[in-house]
Amino acid sequence: MDKDYGADLEDFGNLDLLDDQYEDYKEQPQLRTIIIRNVKLLNPDGLRNLCHQYGNIVSTRKPHAAANIGFVEFATEGEALCAITNINSKLNLGFRAEIVLPKRNPPEKDAKVSVQLNNDEEWQQKSLMKRFNFSFMPPLAIKFPPRALLGTKNDYLSTDTGPLLRKVDPELFFSIQKVLPVECDPKSKPSGATDRKEKQKKKPKPLSGGGHYDAEKKVFRFSNLTKEQEAAFPPFLDCIVCGDFTDATCGKCENPYCSKRCHKQHHVNNVCPPKGQKPLVVPVKYDHFLKRDQLPTKANVCITAVLTQASVFVRSMDPAVEFEYFKLFADCEMESLSDKTPNGTGVKVVAGEIYNAPGAPHGTYGRVLLIEPGPVESKCVFIEHGTISLVRNESLRSIEDPGLKYRKVYVYKVCLANITDEFGEVDKAIKCLNELKGKKLEMKYRMEAGNMVDVQLSTANFTSVNDHINRLITVPPILTDKEHEVFVKYEDIAHKIPSVGEGKSIMILNRMTIKFDGRVTWIDWEDLPYLETLQGKLQSYGKKVSKFERDFTPRLGELCLVRCMERWYRGVCHETAGDRKPSLFLCDYGCMVIADLENIRKIPSQFTTAVRTHDGVVDGLLDAQTGGLVIDSDFLDIYLPENESLTVDISEKKRGSSIDSGVEETYTVLNFHRFSAFTKSLKTKPIQDHTNN
Repeated sequence: MDKDYGADLEDFGNLDLLDDQYEDYKEQPQLRTIIIRNVKLLNPDGLRNLCHQYGNIVSTRKPHAAANIGFVEFATEGEALCAITNINSKLNLGFRAEIVLPKRNPPEKDAKVSVQLNNDEEWQQKSLMKRFNFSFMPPLAIKFPPRALLGTKNDYLSTDTGPLLRKVDPELFFSIQKVLPVECDPKSKPSGATDRKEKQKKKPKPLSGGGHYDAEKKVFRFSNLTKEQEAAFPPFLDCIVCGDFTDATCGKCENPYCSKRCHKQHHVNNVCPPKGQKPLVVPVKYDHFLKRDQLPTKANVCITAVLTQASVFVRSMDPAVEFEYFKLFADCEMESLSDKTPNGTGVKVVAGEIYNAPGAPHGTYGRVLLIEPGPVESKCVFIEHGTISLVRNESLRSIEDPGLKYRKVYVYKVCLANITDEFGEVDKAIKCLNELKGKKLEMKYRMEAGNMVDVQLSTANFTSVNDHINRLITVPPILTDKEHEVFVKYEDIAHKIPSVGEGKSIMILNRMTIKFDGRVTWIDWEDLPYLETLQGKLQSYGKKVSKFERDFTPRLGELCLVRCMERWYRGVCHETAGDRKPSLFLCDYGCMVIADLENIRKIPSQFTTAVRTHDGVVDGLLDAQTGGLVIDSDFLDIYLPENESLTVDISEKKRGSSIDSGVEETYTVLNFHRFSAFTKSLKTKPIQDHTNN
């Protein structure tokens, strides 16, 4: 008679039954106690000192004072596994740690049926024992190198440069907390000062009629022209007020003027002066500090510089202001042409001084406020944009005209209102703000205690820039069933190809497998800021999903989010065990961990970026082991330390694949300079001498 599977199918679809099984699992005791052997000389306090760095210790005990074993209970099972891995890796100490498995109650004597494990339970126990013998290790707590973010606030507060900067900038227009780094297009980089000056001083090529360049008048004069051809050109005139070239004259007094402003300045009370009479020179007193006009509370502006996702520099797009703004660039260009300083030489750099320098965002000369002088390069702020840059001292030029040097400032530093402080897709927000540079925006704000607050920006179609920036930064948590159906395989995400060459700087992240096959997990020193930024995003998102709300079991090879030691990492499911504690590979750190399903979350697509860590074989290590070299933790800490900058030569080699002999696989070889020098020294003397020493 065939078996009726209807009841089994009903149980399979019964969610209440699954919940009951999960509750039974949660009631199972965690394996948090470890036993350490060869600890005869340690008391309970010594056991605590030995293991406190691996987690929170609940209790330590020994059967008696002279016992050779000791027991340490941790707060979580993950901390116990971490302690086992690290204690067993320190071979020179002689300790051996194992997990303490719970005792099974023996069957009662009058039991008619002997207790036997079914296939599933037997598999689970064997898998459990196998996994505890595997090399699990928590991720390395990386000491990220400090990132040099450009800023000027500390210079304004400094006792050396602060008084000089506050004297020329009393209202702290350019006191900037920090500027987040942005990858710039190499095509948009400004050219060097020497190249620009050579281009500007090149004389225009004469036309077929011949001619020459008049450096004094800054015009091109034709030669070899007939009288009829010369009559077609107006006479060369200079403005009687400012001396600029012009071809216009007043219809009444016939004096030449280059603009209406000069014409109005010369005609006092609308009375024409005699022909050729120049205006009286009235000395102008300039304030030797920077100042600017107040911006209307509702104005059309455009972004000139992006500092952070919430802080930008803007300028007014009023036609009259724009005329003065661009005229200032023209005056700086004219000042650079009249400068007679030889190329390759510069001026004496002083903090708080204003210079003329090339390399402004528009590709022209512009005023710069020197913030921090240096021997070759100095940190400067381009006054007409608000950007901070390192300018070579030899390209700085002094500004002789005080009217140009202390002319008005046309940019305003503003902080956008209600921008989220989440460490999400900040790079997308900064990219969006950079794309809005030069575009017309409407700005609203209010003044409070002399500061511009509640700044709101909107585009021409009334789209709020503030709200759009928040949407770009925020990464919403994955909660719905439809979102959980989508998954990313580890093999589908990008992997950075290691840079081959000599003298590369790297950091070792994991060396657990170095004794077996000579491999280490490493990352390029230049990629550490990328990993630091990624970890910041994961921690920010992890706060949103820290509370367990739904069950999620990752597929084999699926990329997911894992909580380990109260921090979040990207993990790849390596094995799905029946005890609801799968083993996962932390792809950015090269280590294996065991995590409870309550500490695993679905990873958003925003975090499925490229993996920049690599595996590499240490050159000469296996040969040295074969020759008798003992590899212990002290040796590794000296010659192959973790968490430090190491200089290596990186190369690639090929070998036959273990699966298909006809296919070759490529692997990375790391030649550590210090380790190579040590192994070479061993070849000059017997290994016995080294071991005895």
